[in-house]
Amino acid sequence: MHRLQAPPAAGPLGVTLPELVLWLLFLGVAAQLLTIPLRNQSDALVLRGVTEELIALIHQARMEARVHGAAWVVVEEHADPVLLVPSGRAEPGASPEHPELERLLSVSLAERGVELEVVGDRTSAELVYGPLGVAAFASTTLVLFRRNAERRLVISSYGRVRR
Repeated sequence: MHRLQAPPAAGPLGVTLPELVLWLLFLGVAAQLLTIPLRNQSDALVLRGVTEELIALIHQARMEARVHGAAWVVVEEHADPVLLVPSGRAEPGASPEHPELERLLSVSLAERGVELEVVGDRTSAELVYGPLGVAAFASTTLVLFRRNAERRLVISSYGRVRR
């Protein structure tokens, strides 16, 4: 009978230190190259979510204007956009142009790391909606930033929003 014999050893089974260092260096570079697009994708997704919330806020302002007779969306750089409606507790004889306003909704930007800029020479915009839900302001462009990602939002003078 023939006995099975182990094949001859092909060499050392371990890995040398230079080989290990090269592999670790290669894996580190590959990981770095993969995280940059993932971070950019994450920024774009956050901006998309914030943009959709801002659009919903503007739509809500149009609906609230029909109910309350007027609604304002106040957008300022370095502050969260806010939806304001008349509180109904205005003082007798108060000016109809400056009723007492109640803060209804806002979109939080700072906690998500998003910055907002009003295009042009303004640092703020006041979007005013009348009793029919139609706007009464100049067209406004808002730019949302997060790191390298950017998203523009154009609001027409009638209050319609274009992404």
